Amino acid sequence: MPVESPCLTDDSASDPARAGAASLAPMALLRRYELLATLAPVAIGQAAADGRCVHVNERWCEMTGFSEADALGEGWAQAVHPDDRAMVLDGWRHAVQARRTLKLEFRFLRPDGRVVWVLGQVAEERDEAGQVIGYVSSATDITERKAAEDTLRLAGQQLEERVAARTAELVRMNQALQAEVEERRNMEAALRDSEARLRTVVDSTPDWIFIKDTQFRFLLANRSIAEVLNHTPEEVIGKDDIELGHPRELVLGDPAKGIRGYRSDDREVMESGQPKVIEAEPALVHGQTRILNTVKVPLRDAQGRVCGLLGYVRDITEIKAAHAERERLITQLQAALAEVHTLSGLLPICGWCKKVRDDSGYWSNVEGYLKRSSGLEITHGICPECSKQVLVELNKDLDPAARVA
Repeated sequence: MPVESPCLTDDSASDPARAGAASLAPMALLRRYELLATLAPVAIGQAAADGRCVHVNERWCEMTGFSEADALGEGWAQAVHPDDRAMVLDGWRHAVQARRTLKLEFRFLRPDGRVVWVLGQVAEERDEAGQVIGYVSSATDITERKAAEDTLRLAGQQLEERVAARTAELVRMNQALQAEVEERRNMEAALRDSEARLRTVVDSTPDWIFIKDTQFRFLLANRSIAEVLNHTPEEVIGKDDIELGHPRELVLGDPAKGIRGYRSDDREVMESGQPKVIEAEPALVHGQTRILNTVKVPLRDAQGRVCGLLGYVRDITEIKAAHAERERLITQLQAALAEVHTLSGLLPICGWCKKVRDDSGYWSNVEGYLKRSSGLEITHGICPECSKQVLVELNKDLDPAARVA
């Protein structure tokens, strides 16, 4: 009894030509599948409904290094990398049992040791009744993509490591910077405290203290010199003597008037690099002539170059006056000693009246001699022995009842 093809209709049965074409269709489709499987750039395999392999194309054999005979049945699993084999078999069994498609990435391990990464996909093959009659699988070579991914992942990992290392370095640098900033802040605070203490000391002295740069501008001036200049210490900074109102001839000098000018001293100190001491020099301060003692020393930078000078000025007017008074007293004392020099030798005294003979041969009482010779004022009193003798003499002239005991 002839079997009707599911693809035939009444029209095809009445048309012998169409019926012949329909009977040849399955064979044409099979040859077309075999041609596509041969030419396809991917590995293709066929499995029966129970999941056992029945066919693989040439590309599968080229990709895995196994023959088609090796792949039949469950032999294809030997081409899978041992580390991926359990995953692939479990996925395949579950797909067969659940009648669903499968898609996963895994590795083939060729007999020559080369690893091939593939994207494997499995789809069901159904008949006209919708029953699963087998499976068609494909494996696309993704080795280059995986290598690129590995390279990218390695590059990303290296980048992350570099970023982590750089971040750690930046953290260390930031911590070191913060420590340095804190240390500098502490040093600046200590410096401010030190400067404040130094300023207190500098401003507390009546002497003049100042610092000038190489252009003769004030970099520091204590309160004493600022008051002389009729300014505050802050107003003095950055200005030279002329800008502060000093007469030009006193600053720059006037040879015609015999004025040296104290800028010449500043220049000499900075050009020679040697200190200079001006023992005593008259100056007009607040309308009064004062005697000043001045010391100027060069200041040097970290490279040893002269960068300015330090000045220290003391008003020694009272000291000079005291020295003059001292000299005057010494002169007077020396004159007085010259007048009484005979007192240090033999002094002729009358044994009876106790008068003293001077260098001119005149006799005078002791009081007059000492007064003329030394300029001393003589006071009189009575010693205890003489007092007793005087009382004895007085009692002789009094009545017994009025005598002093």
